[in-house]
Amino acid sequence: MLAVLGPDMPKANAKPQTSPAPKKKPKKRDADATRAAILHAAEIEFLEHGLRGTAVSTIATRAGVTKSLIHHHFGSKSNLWQTVKAERMAAYAKDQITMLDSEPLDESLAIRSMVSYFRFLQETPEVIQLLCWMFIEQDDRDFGGIALQLVDSGIAKFAEGQRIGVIRPDLDPRLILAAYLSLVQHWFQDRDFFAARFDSKMPKEQLDEAYLQAVLKIFFDGIRARET
Repeated sequence: MLAVLGPDMPKANAKPQTSPAPKKKPKKRDADATRAAILHAAEIEFLEHGLRGTAVSTIATRAGVTKSLIHHHFGSKSNLWQTVKAERMAAYAKDQITMLDSEPLDESLAIRSMVSYFRFLQETPEVIQLLCWMFIEQDDRDFGGIALQLVDSGIAKFAEGQRIGVIRPDLDPRLILAAYLSLVQHWFQDRDFFAARFDSKMPKEQLDEAYLQAVLKIFFDGIRARET
């Protein structure tokens, strides 16, 4: 006689039990990649149309995301505008502040600081475009707080130079910094206008260097402490 199968004994030809396959989780778009795509698309639109002329829907289309995803990451178009500006300034600002905070002011440091700002704008024309839009739209907010930090550091450094006698004391350090910034920024805003007054075959890079050397002489001859 065949033995009777117990309740726990497997039946002949019975298929082995297998665990159900785990359900695949829906793929989530990488948050960092999404944020980067939104910022890249937003910068392109802002540079062309400014803050007021740019629609969130246009940014979303260019970035390949939904408007709700933009609001999720940045909250508003205004916050996105501020973030685009801050991202453009972040690396330069960090290097500039480190340089200003780590060394006592002398003319060499001030020259290196000015040349650094000149090179930054020379290599990053997008910042000049952002500055132009800020002027057109009367946007007095700075680059995510970075510009104010740079301004405060610069003013403090020029005031330090006055205290130690390397900068003439009869000038307001706030106005010294304003002149410093204006001499650099407005060159890149108006260069094409002035370039027409020079040899048309002169490369822009050569014209930039000629202006930089001239402005260093004009600026530092003007602020240098006078011999008594």
